[in-house]
Amino acid sequence: MEISFFLFIINNTFISGAEFWRLSVIFHRDRRGESMRAKFFSDDEKNNHIKGNLERHLRKYGRMNYVYGVMNKRNTDKMIIISDLSDNLVNNYLCNKYQNIDPVIIKALNRTSPFAWDEDLMINSRWKVKKVFEPMRPYNINSGYTFVLHDHNNNLAVLSLYMNNLSIDDVDDNINMYKNEIQRMFIYIHEMLLFLYQNDNGIDKNPLSPSAEKQV
Repeated sequence: MEISFFLFIINNTFISGAEFWRLSVIFHRDRRGESMRAKFFSDDEKNNHIKGNLERHLRKYGRMNYVYGVMNKRNTDKMIIISDLSDNLVNNYLCNKYQNIDPVIIKALNRTSPFAWDEDLMINSRWKVKKVFEPMRPYNINSGYTFVLHDHNNNLAVLSLYMNNLSIDDVDDNINMYKNEIQRMFIYIHEMLLFLYQNDNGIDKNPLSPSAEKQV
């Protein structure tokens, strides 16, 4: 059975037999040819599985909102967002293609390390883009911390942890204390996403597949 090694252990994290079986069922369902191959990471079952795992790992770092986004760097209109923010907020962002003017995304495209930001973050140190941040005001969110990945399928992946005005000090301390651990967890979550979609058109197999393992 074509299952990547990271499902058993990655970054010193072991996967239970039950979790392994659930991933296998989701993965092999695509072989019936019923997946949304023409779309960009758009399978609700797979994304809900990723969402559940991500939220379970994030609990230990305190109460915060999050956005896990994946954007194709060749065609930036292709983007998915997995988040605990409202669907209306996420849909508004994607429908308006705010990723093309979002200073957090633009900065992440030129970074490999995580970074903190607030609503005064500018594009090229010149232009503020208030309309990206305005919809988040009802959540008292005006700052955050973003982790960055550039994967082998030419995608930019970001994990943004949002801090509201009431919890900013505690959350900021936790993020700084566990920054390296969160980055490793993010790599694990993103590799899980790539594994679940590796049968889809345009998604290369995970480099930790069995054939690659033999060369390590």
